[in-house]
Amino acid sequence: MDLDDNECESPANISDECLNDQTSEILPSKLLSQDSIWYYEIEARACKKIEKSCIPAANSNRFLTRDACQKQCIPNVVQTDTQGI
Repeated sequence: MDLDDNECESPANISDECLNDQTSEILPSKLLSQDSIWYYEIEARACKKIEKSCIPAANSNRFLTRDACQKQCIPNVVQTDTQGI
């Protein structure tokens, strides 16, 4: 079993206090925090930013930077914003 693959495939297990009680969506205030980390959202196939306290420290789907998340979970990401038109 390759641990690198499991990091990106494991659920982020976002804590309840970071979710809207009615919709289960992440609260907008938790997405704008200065004290944040990145996680890989399987459904969106993208790395997303969230307040550090929303994902348990022991969770492997937790990255300090967007770059680290993308390198681990999306190894073939093409940086379209740096390519010419």
